[in-house]
Amino acid sequence: MKKAILITIIVVVIVALIVGGIFATVFITVAQPKDPITVDEFKSALQQKDYSIYDAKDQYAVYTYIQSAQIAIKTDDSHQIEFYKFADSSYATNFFNNNVNIFENSKGTSDVQSTLSGTNYSKYVSKSKGKYRVVSIIEDTGIFVEVDEEYEEEVKSILEELGY
Repeated sequence: MKKAILITIIVVVIVALIVGGIFATVFITVAQPKDPITVDEFKSALQQKDYSIYDAKDQYAVYTYIQSAQIAIKTDDSHQIEFYKFADSSYATNFFNNNVNIFENSKGTSDVQSTLSGTNYSKYVSKSKGKYRVVSIIEDTGIFVEVDEEYEEEVKSILEELGY
């Protein structure tokens, strides 16, 4: 009887340590701030992946809080990835919240979505109605993507490489 209780206590302690370790790893990973990329880093990375880069700042000229707007279009014109540099992080947060709201309002019944937030970043991903959508911010920068699902893996890989 005493042996069974001792074994039970040991098993409980081991399970608690494993669960605590997993929780600590996840917490530490999420708590780590991310470094935003620069406009030039965005341009360089996407040009190397067969995208043409267009400065879209004039399109947003009325919005003085948008310091830079870059659109990377795949050379076959199949899809694009947008990158924004805002005056400060509060504008990036508004950009994030507005786009999440738009995505939420356009989702279908078979929608798959996820949200991830840390100390200086947020990311929202949605798959719905044949579209893969991402809005991701780090500090005062943001990325917006809305592509057909067939380009999901390519876009995921690029965003992972960029840290978004």
